[in-house]
Amino acid sequence: MSTAADERASDRRVFKNKRLLTLLFLLFRFGGDLGLSRYSLAVGAVGVDGGGKDAGAVYMVDTEIQRVSFLQSEYVALEGTNSYATITVVRDSSHVSSILTVGYSTSDLTATGVDPDKFAYCNTLAAAARDGCGDYQQTAGEITFLAGSSSETFTIKIMNDFCKERYMEYIQLTLNIPGGGPLSGEGYMATLRIDDNDWEGHASSMACTGGIF
Repeated sequence: MSTAADERASDRRVFKNKRLLTLLFLLFRFGGDLGLSRYSLAVGAVGVDGGGKDAGAVYMVDTEIQRVSFLQSEYVALEGTNSYATITVVRDSSHVSSILTVGYSTSDLTATGVDPDKFAYCNTLAAAARDGCGDYQQTAGEITFLAGSSSETFTIKIMNDFCKERYMEYIQLTLNIPGGGPLSGEGYMATLRIDDNDWEGHASSMACTGGIF
């Protein structure tokens, strides 16, 4: 049996959806424009879909993405000790009443990433046979903050080999709106530093492609 509070909540949802539908109609009808309904931002783009006369697209953005950032500007993993690095993403604890999904991805800076298939294959080899297996597994995906949650994590797998490497290696970490490109801004970007555990004189260390010769 529904209560008066339930009915009021339902009315608010209906009202919100009607506002959003009206917003979308106006954007489709009149082209490039912006519209905001609470945290939902609609952006009209004339001609984007290439469909001809009056063609266009509407992009929906959850503006609560602005409350999200990496917990640290730099994360660190030690090869041979850490088989993966845990990356923490946080959002403003004052704005946790709704569900929010955020995308993430990695890209090479000085470290070399490999795809999941190659990473899995290389892990079947002895560490001494992993020359050319890269430094980490390329990673992309989404994390979802549930209502009340202000912290979520994802992991990046680290390759262990016996290659002597002269310098620390870096991976670029970025956040994105799901379906979109990387976000710009200090809090939306971070780096993962991989420290090598193989050095000159170490019994098992060996020269590898791109390492110390």
